[in-house]
Amino acid sequence: TLNCDMGEGFGPWSMSDDASIMPLIDAANIACGGHAGDPSTMRQCVELARRHKTEIGAHVSYPDMQGFGRRAMDISGGCQASQIRITPLLVFTINISI
Repeated sequence: TLNCDMGEGFGPWSMSDDASIMPLIDAANIACGGHAGDPSTMRQCVELARRHKTEIGAHVSYPDMQGFGRRAMDISGGCQASQIRITPLLVFTINISI
């Protein structure tokens, strides 16, 4: 299984060519807005994954856009923050699947 982190852009800034990579992989971990990604990018990635029959996973991270999720952070209630960030990805996945 070939797995890749996807959707790591934000708004007009793209970090990779998701459209070219998606047909080559079996599973995509889509950024959920912590270190990268936004609702528009998430939706585009879910649509690409569905078109190419690629499995979808959530790529959660600390809420650290400036440090791309790599800075040490003291977060209380981290599980709740992760769940909130996954919500848009789940909504897009369900809506596109119907």
